Amino acid sequence: AYFAQQLGWNSQAIQSAISAERWHDLNLRFPLAYQEAMDNAATDRQLDVNWLLAIARQESAMNSDAQSPKGASGLMQIMPSTAKSLSKNHGIKYRSTYDLLNPMKSIELASAYLKDLLVQFKGNSIYATAAYNAGPHRVSGWLKKNSDQPIDIWIESIPFAETRQYVKNVLAYSVIFAKLRQ
Repeated sequence: AYFAQQLGWNSQAIQSAISAERWHDLNLRFPLAYQEAMDNAATDRQLDVNWLLAIARQESAMNSDAQSPKGASGLMQIMPSTAKSLSKNHGIKYRSTYDLLNPMKSIELASAYLKDLLVQFKGNSIYATAAYNAGPHRVSGWLKKNSDQPIDIWIESIPFAETRQYVKNVLAYSVIFAKLRQ
């Protein structure tokens, strides 16, 4: 794990630390990867940088070459169709799916998308996080049924187990990154 970390192989360091059951070695499990790009994107879009880091950690374990079975690519696991839409709406250069493997481009696109989701969900980062995973149309539907619930109950009522765990992980990871960045 330490060797992988020294080489900048973030996802391998994370996986090795987990395999070695190094649960308390937070520096291995939560690398402060792509820090300058994350800070710049957070500042430009007025986002919490710890949230961006947590999304990247959850989505790809900080692996800029990650590919999902559903077609998402890169560090922030952006779908090509989402990237095209963001490119058009925000004037972000995007030529092909290959661009998503560039961590700086992935961070730029994801931060624009997260900002859009925050606006759509009136500044609620929990709803935006759920929407990043399950899609904004699903979250809007869930809110129509359960908008009056306290946020912790709302999270537990998310009908997709994957999204429910995703939101919990991102919340926990945000706190860990905030602590590591102190």
